[in-house]
Amino acid sequence: MTDVLRTARLVLRPLRLSDADDICAGLQDWEVTRRLAMPPWPYRRTDAVAFVQGPVRIGARGIDWQGRLVGVIAVDDSGELGYWLARRAWGQGIATEAGRAMVDHAFTVGRRRVLNSGHQADNAASGRVLAKLGFEVTGQEMCHYGPVGRFLPSVQLRLTADRWKALRALGE
Repeated sequence: MTDVLRTARLVLRPLRLSDADDICAGLQDWEVTRRLAMPPWPYRRTDAVAFVQGPVRIGARGIDWQGRLVGVIAVDDSGELGYWLARRAWGQGIATEAGRAMVDHAFTVGRRRVLNSGHQADNAASGRVLAKLGFEVTGQEMCHYGPVGRFLPSVQLRLTADRWKALRALGE
C-alpha cells in the first residue's frame, strides 16, 4: 500500500516506525483501548513497534492531523473497516473525515462491493460515525474484546457499493 489519501485536514498515510510513540500514547489510554478488539492491555511501546512492523498493519494508515499521528484506520483484506483515535482528537470530526476517505478509496480504487464494520453496543460515538458514512446496522452479536478480556455486545454494520454510490449522488 503506497497510496496516501488527503482530505481537507488529514493525511492518511502508511505507518512508519517513527509512529510507534504516538500509537503507544494513544493506546495507553484505557478509554481508547477498551473499545478495541485486538490490542493487548496494558499497551507498551514494544506492542506499537510490533504493530508497525508486523503483518497485522497491512492496509492500515496513520491518521495525521496537524502534523502528528492521532490514530489509525484500515480496511482489511476481508473488507472490515476499523479505526481508533487518540482522545485529544475526539469530537473534531476526524473519524468521519478519515472514514469517508477510506470508504471512498475502498469502493473506487479497491473496487470493494461491500464493507463491514462494528462497534461495542455502548459506543454511541462510533455508531454515529459509521451512520454518517452510510453504514446500516445488520444485527448485534457478542464479540471478544481483548483488552477487557470478555465478550461484549457488538453492533454489526454494512455498507454496499450501491448504497455508497446512491449516497454520493445525493451529496451525503
